[in-house]
Amino acid sequence: MKVACEAVVVRYIHDLATEEFVNVGVILFAPTVGFFGARFLQSWVRVTAMFPDADHVHLRRLAAAVEGKLQTWTAQRKSELPFFEAPTLQAALPQILNGDELGFRPGSLTRGLTAAPERTLAELFERHVGRFVTHAEVVTRDDQDIWRAFVQSFPRPSLSHVFQPLHVRGPHVDYDFPYSWKNGIWNAAQPLSFDLLDPSRIRDKATAWVGRVLTLRVSEQSIHLSFLLGMPSDTRPKEVRKAARDAKLILEDNLSDTLVDLWDEGKAKKLIDKIDRDTSPKLDEH
Repeated sequence: MKVACEAVVVRYIHDLATEEFVNVGVILFAPTVGFFGARFLQSWVRVTAMFPDADHVHLRRLAAAVEGKLQTWTAQRKSELPFFEAPTLQAALPQILNGDELGFRPGSLTRGLTAAPERTLAELFERHVGRFVTHAEVVTRDDQDIWRAFVQSFPRPSLSHVFQPLHVRGPHVDYDFPYSWKNGIWNAAQPLSFDLLDPSRIRDKATAWVGRVLTLRVSEQSIHLSFLLGMPSDTRPKEVRKAARDAKLILEDNLSDTLVDLWDEGKAKKLIDKIDRDTSPKLDEH
């Protein structure tokens, strides 16, 4: 059965004076089935090629924040908990893309029907954003794809409400972990897709995360980091699968002495159980 939906292309406007822009994402709203989702670029190479001084790290964080906000809304909507009143996408946009400093602006609104909101979102993203991405930038599954699949395995929607953003300050660099919780010490779950197109980018991604974890000194700050790894399937090219195995070994070899765990998607249930135990109310023992 098809349901009504609304969608808008998200533009990055680098300079409000000139209003030059590039499409970076899509937001789709299907209220009757409680779906509110967004999809953004995984690689910001195209943006920095057009605007060399654009802060791709900042943009990636903003995009992840929007996606996380809408995932939370969807989960709460399904559990009948209020997040914000959103009778239409137009009414909700000021609460999603708020503030001139963001640089994200909605394009024109479109309306239609969908039988599968997730698929429609992916199709709209490909039509308005993805087809302009160069071959080298293509991602088979990005980090948010890994996280979305992970959240869908939760035993109850309310479990997605336990997460809160954690800002970690290192001596030379800061980083925000959006999916964090506290149980004695801070814990953070970080989706990490190695299901990419280019084998060299897979290894580079693992190396970059090793550098980030060591630079942030997460162990010294008593932060337990759980990487949720998205590995390529057996149908992917041999070079890609080997690069993903190498990337996992890069993490294991360099982070073995830190408070870091690696979880393949096949073991996701164990991580879900850990999160559930850590965040469940503790009964007083008397």
